[in-house]
Amino acid sequence: MDKDWTTLPVNRRIYYTQVPSGDYIFKVRALVGDNELSTINKELKIEIVPPFYASLPAIFVYLIIGGIIAYIVSKQLHKQNEQRNLRKINFLETQKEREIYQAKIDFFTHVTHEIKTPLSLIKAPLEKVLNAHDVGQFKSDLQLVDRNTDRLLDLVDQLLSFRRMEIDGYSLNFNRTNISAQLTNICALFNESAKSVNIQLTVDLQTQLTAYVDQDAFNKIVSNLLSNAIKYAAKEVFVKLTTIDEFTFNLTVKNDGPILTADMGKRIFEPFVRSDIHSHKPGTGIGLPLAKALVDLHQGQLAYLIEDDQLNTFIMTIPFHQLVELNIGTENVSDLPLEEELPTEKQVILVVEDQKDFREFIHSLLSETYKVITAEDGEKAKKILEKHTVQLIVSDVMMPGIDGFELCRQLKNDINFSHIPFVILTAKDTFASKIEGLDCGSDAFIEKPFSPKHLKLQVANLLKNRDHIKHHYAASPLVHLKTVAHSKADSEFLHKLDTLIKLNLSRIDFDIEKLADQMYLSRPTLYRKVKAITNLSPTELVTITRLKQAAEMLITGDYKIYEIAEEVGFTSSAVLSRAFQKQFGMSPSAYIGKSTE
Repeated sequence: MDKDWTTLPVNRRIYYTQVPSGDYIFKVRALVGDNELSTINKELKIEIVPPFYASLPAIFVYLIIGGIIAYIVSKQLHKQNEQRNLRKINFLETQKEREIYQAKIDFFTHVTHEIKTPLSLIKAPLEKVLNAHDVGQFKSDLQLVDRNTDRLLDLVDQLLSFRRMEIDGYSLNFNRTNISAQLTNICALFNESAKSVNIQLTVDLQTQLTAYVDQDAFNKIVSNLLSNAIKYAAKEVFVKLTTIDEFTFNLTVKNDGPILTADMGKRIFEPFVRSDIHSHKPGTGIGLPLAKALVDLHQGQLAYLIEDDQLNTFIMTIPFHQLVELNIGTENVSDLPLEEELPTEKQVILVVEDQKDFREFIHSLLSETYKVITAEDGEKAKKILEKHTVQLIVSDVMMPGIDGFELCRQLKNDINFSHIPFVILTAKDTFASKIEGLDCGSDAFIEKPFSPKHLKLQVANLLKNRDHIKHHYAASPLVHLKTVAHSKADSEFLHKLDTLIKLNLSRIDFDIEKLADQMYLSRPTLYRKVKAITNLSPTELVTITRLKQAAEMLITGDYKIYEIAEEVGFTSSAVLSRAFQKQFGMSPSAYIGKSTE
């Protein structure tokens, strides 16, 4: 530290501070006599030990830690690189699988078209021969050929339907159907084929129910499930129909065949996927995928699982109602479950009249076309309305207690009943009475005595116009929800409902439970009210509101379709396009073109 000598004339002390570690020699010498320099030097060897963190062991530890860190970083970089490469490989494999799948579909579709023509040419002359009277001993053989020809044609149609669903979409017509009767017929057809391979087919259809389904699609779904169950069963197949709640029903199909693995159970609904344990059985690998696709179009679910009885179990869940429904040829079908309070075969009319004879006359007059419930006065009418769903009310004016005008006024101001058309019958033909009838909110005013035909036409037109307005709202992209309101209470209710739905449009998870909570109504009450006013379930109304908002955004031309899908709560642009086509009968692109004309 000091390269030169330091003289200390007075204070014989010297200090060294913050001396770095290392070896040092401290030298000292004295001045004697007349300050002559002594020739004798004294030395002191000093070793400054370094701190622990700078010692050799510490440096060794640092090297080890540094090496470990370098190894971990290198390992992580290597792992990330492997994952990146794996993702690329998976992407390429997925692309390759899609190409192979597309090639399979194209091949099968081409072959199917080629097969259908000769099958049709076989079918026609075969039927001609069967209808002849001299087929004799060959009749049973020809019938066998005919059945198998039908089976081949059915398989061909399945493949073409599957292809059509993938390319152009598949339009279903949901008609009121007796599900129990439909299943009975289908199971009867499969009973013989089950017996021929020594399979016991057990059917439990105790629950008699009716729902809106596409009958052809429903037959394909059930036929594929039964065919699959019988084909792979060991000894038994079980079919059971049950009601889950007031909104959905279940069809369960089980068999005692070899149990699928968990992975295969998840992949069984993929096209051309077949289990190794079933590889010895004939099949195309599109039956279950087609069934699942058709169930999805019914807004339902089809799943495979293994229950406690250790049987292969397919459970199909389908709602009773669909977005757009038909009522064609349903005169003899059973009513829908009462707890759901859904439309029956005949619309329900409540007649409020204190005179027994006149009450019975109106009942007989209208009961030919409608289901008629009668009440003697306004109080009893209100109690009936709390228990029954009514489509229209016909009421006299002059009654004990609450008269017709007051009953109409109370109901039109009650959110639970304001949507019901109200027809007033009165012997008062004064102008003031007519004004009072209109003021209380009645939809029609008929003077006594009246023509029976007049009353029947008035009732029919009111119901028809309501249905027309509801259908027009559902089928027209830009018609506002307020058009279906027929009273101030309805208008306020629908305004609040529409506002809440639009505030939550972008939320994919927004459902009837959340909507009911925000409306401060129970789910059944909300369902009944919305269904009565719009002829739609709350879920259907939410979907249509999303689609109408999408239509408005399409017209502006400021958004891409995937942006619109995200904005209005659809999982993808493809889902939005299918729903738009199904609801309004045109694709989004066609709608844009039409709106710009």
